Amino acid sequence: MDAAKLVVDGGRKASEVARDVGVTPQSVNAWVKAYLGEKAKPVLSAESLQLKAVMEENRKLKMQVDFLKKTTAYFANLSQ
Repeated sequence: MDAAKLVVDGGRKASEVARDVGVTPQSVNAWVKAYLGEKAKPVLSAESLQLKAVMEENRKLKMQVDFLKKTTAYFANLSQ
């Protein structure tokens, strides 16, 4: 991955890095592609992950409340 960083962040040519490292330019280009794909993925912070979990729990609880309201209304209509 260091070779990919030299190309992407260091501004060096893949052929130069390949020659220095002792691999083919195609290998370096593949590493660059993988590095850019990895770099593009958003990294979620602990707070973001916690917020996502809380929002999912909130969604489930709202569904349960809605179900209980409907069930209560149904049984209330039966007793009349």
